[in-house]
Amino acid sequence: MTVASLILEYGPKISLAVREKRGVGISQLFKEYSDCVKNLSLPEEEIDTALAWIAKNIYTENADLWITAADWHPSDKYLDSLHAILENERAVKLHERVVNILYDLADPRSIPILTKGLTYEDPSDPSRELALRILHALDKIGGTEVQRILESYSQSPSPRIREEALFLITGQRPDDD
Repeated sequence: MTVASLILEYGPKISLAVREKRGVGISQLFKEYSDCVKNLSLPEEEIDTALAWIAKNIYTENADLWITAADWHPSDKYLDSLHAILENERAVKLHERVVNILYDLADPRSIPILTKGLTYEDPSDPSRELALRILHALDKIGGTEVQRILESYSQSPSPRIREEALFLITGQRPDDD
């Protein structure tokens, strides 16, 4: 079994459930797909090839299913593709998931693109959840460069960003006094 064969099996079913607006059906199918992908042995080469294609063709059908596979099997083989997807501001619906994978990898080579991602303004993310996730991914990578970035964002005009950066620096929430 391969990721591609699972996508061939589950992709059309999930698409149909989405078109028919069957929320429970979507969740169940996605869970089944995830469980199958999670149990695959060594799919990194296949995922790497698919993510390289998605990075260049952001509207690829089932891109979210490939990202799910990458999330279950994180590998630094995908770093360039993940960076390209995060850099593409049209790939907004994939950004959060890509940041989760970069968090798991905690690779210092991701610092520049994660830092750039902090500047994205997305009307569908008014609470800046993506930026908060990016701050945590940066914090997990650590180091003096990240410390400087966190210190810079501790002065952010956004209260949520400022508070989260301060928390990551000090380990204390404002109400912890």
